[in-house]
Amino acid sequence: MDGLLFAGAGVAFGWAGVRLRGLRRGPVRAGQGELCALLMAFGLAFVLMSGRARAVEGRVFPHLGWLLADVCALAVALCTVAYLLRVTRSPREARTAIRARIVAYTLAIAGMSDLFLGSPVSGRGGALGELYRERPMLGGYADIFLVMLGVAMVDLLRTGLRHAGRTSRAALRLGLWSVSAGAVLGLVHLAERFVFVQAQLFGFEPPLPVGTVGDLGCRSPIEPLGCLFSVTLPAVAVLLIAVGMTLPAWGPARTAPVRGWKDRRPHRTPASEARGEAR
Repeated sequence: MDGLLFAGAGVAFGWAGVRLRGLRRGPVRAGQGELCALLMAFGLAFVLMSGRARAVEGRVFPHLGWLLADVCALAVALCTVAYLLRVTRSPREARTAIRARIVAYTLAIAGMSDLFLGSPVSGRGGALGELYRERPMLGGYADIFLVMLGVAMVDLLRTGLRHAGRTSRAALRLGLWSVSAGAVLGLVHLAERFVFVQAQLFGFEPPLPVGTVGDLGCRSPIEPLGCLFSVTLPAVAVLLIAVGMTLPAWGPARTAPVRGWKDRRPHRTPASEARGEAR
């Protein structure tokens, strides 16, 4: 598993390095800086998720990996929103909106860190789960994390719906619709997780089975129902958002042969048509 995570980190950092070289050479398309930041956030997340990194993190502070993983998730969400803002708004509007979100996410991460470090969890593996009732500070930590991810999903959904119908580029339009669909699924998943945290905090029965993925005993992507919300929805949401964000980059290149074949007839000259008829 560590090998796969480090390989993923290497790909992300390598791709970010290529993009950074392009930034240094001169004018580039809007959003390239944010894309570099997103790739580096992904790479850092892969490294911090590895078993070797978790062992070091645990020696610094009990289960520090939980906090670092969630901080990386918020960094990825922030970079994703910033990228879409950059490619859909004017430079001035994008700068203002991105700065406001950087401040909000920084404050959220500071609050999460204060709550997590103020309620250390020793000698325990797995997820936080049932600890929320006996340690309300951890419940507050989880609430901030889920709310900020929800804010990111709302940003993605609003941006996608607002600009999908305005662009003339087919790849960008399809990409924005894909991001919007992923944001909707992400919001459903986060709503289920938020209800679960409140159930643990206040002692009522959650509407869906609780526990880790292994405890749920997933027999399929949708059975039992808890697996649909805890496993399938977030996976599909991430996939749709990732495809939507990258579609404007690789979509036109993949459809170029089809477009070239369709455009072959209109671009033929009268002389070439005459030669073809002569043959």
